[in-house]
Amino acid sequence: MSLYNMIKKYKTFSEYQIDNEIFLDILPEETVHLILDEILTKEIKYIPKNVYGLNKNNLSNFSISTKIEFIKNIDNILKEEDILINNADILSVFTTNDIILNKIAQENDYDRITNPLYEKLFEQQKNVFNRIIKDGNDKSIILADTGTGKTITALAIAEEMFLSKKIHRIIIISERDKNIWYDEMVKHLPTYAMSKYSITTYFAMYKDVTLKNTNGVLFILDEVHLLKNVSKRSEFINSLNIKTFIGLTATLFDKKSDLAQLEDNLRIDNINDIIYKMEVMDIKYKINKTTIPLKLSINEMELFKFSIGTTDIKELYSKRFDNIHKQAQLLSLRSRKITELLLLIEKHKDDKIIVFTNYINTANTLEEIIPDSMKILGGTSKDDIKKKLDIFFYGKFNTLITTSVLAQSYNLQEANVIVFFDFDLNSIKDMQTEGRIKRIGQNKDIYIYYIYHVGTIEEVIYNIVEEKKEEYAKYKELIKW
Repeated sequence: MSLYNMIKKYKTFSEYQIDNEIFLDILPEETVHLILDEILTKEIKYIPKNVYGLNKNNLSNFSISTKIEFIKNIDNILKEEDILINNADILSVFTTNDIILNKIAQENDYDRITNPLYEKLFEQQKNVFNRIIKDGNDKSIILADTGTGKTITALAIAEEMFLSKKIHRIIIISERDKNIWYDEMVKHLPTYAMSKYSITTYFAMYKDVTLKNTNGVLFILDEVHLLKNVSKRSEFINSLNIKTFIGLTATLFDKKSDLAQLEDNLRIDNINDIIYKMEVMDIKYKINKTTIPLKLSINEMELFKFSIGTTDIKELYSKRFDNIHKQAQLLSLRSRKITELLLLIEKHKDDKIIVFTNYINTANTLEEIIPDSMKILGGTSKDDIKKKLDIFFYGKFNTLITTSVLAQSYNLQEANVIVFFDFDLNSIKDMQTEGRIKRIGQNKDIYIYYIYHVGTIEEVIYNIVEEKKEEYAKYKELIKW
């Protein structure tokens, strides 16, 4: 977008008598700054925190090129605010209605008639809320696609249970970073209401949760599918003998046999009795899924090296068998596969693309090969991830290369293309990864690509994962809405 078109878009002509693009080119630098500052202060009412660090009070610190780049991306930057509002954001209600705030603060409790957490939820969220409250189940699992409001619904149920004096305390156990949940609570709850909440992670819960009994305590178990195996984590949850919990998940199991173990770990008789499915709300995008099977141009000896014959890949893969992963990594960097990836990037040059790989070496190599690309790998701090995502979404980069670090808990709907350059045997990982862009607030059609080599370990893994996904989809259809 040219400077002239930006000015035309924001109708900033009155003081400068600009009537053509040529005239704009000869304006003094000070005048151009004045024009851009007028756009930023008068037409754009609110400038949120952004990767440029720019706001209406510090415009003099930035160059013309930075201001132009910001205005080019302002629609995407402001869209973050629209997503919050469209996703039943409770913050907007609390901050604009002082009467409710004062009323609740004076009573030091919630008024269920005017409680925005109950009144302002989407219809589908309210249906799940009403069913769980009506059934009176002490234990429940909300099963819903990623990005459909499980967090808001769980908080609403927690508040209602607290109001009815069924519980007196709430412990949230998060998958990765407790700050992710804290950020959600800041959006949806007044700060004085948070005193009854404690937030920890599955990693830190061993030292944070020191209860002698769990009577009157509600546990919100985020990503409850993480408890489907026998592990130190699930054994600790089992030892707590939790009386009341809400589990949240978009991907309940990797294989159906996981359900029996999950029942044991959570001390429940029949998991189907406590599952509440929440349908996707007002989806405005189409999902286009494409597989790209490639034929290796190699001799018979090499083909033998990359095939697995009758080997039980599930057993080997679960043990992280070195040779299996070594083969997969070598396959991921074959020239034809990289060529196919570059063709996809060219095809979607006007989109934001996320490429997922299991291997750090592959990510490093792809970043060197792919123009206008950046990477985010494991070990990156939450703050650095946020900064890098801002740069990706609102900067010049077209392609983000990453590993499983972004596979869960992140909202990445600014992108609409995902490429699985290689994949894991765990179907949950794939479904969670797809869910990063399949979220409320996505306003573009989604494209998902799987690239693999025919007749090799890659094809075997892909087929196993797809069979698991089909089993999961059939199971979900049987769950009552």
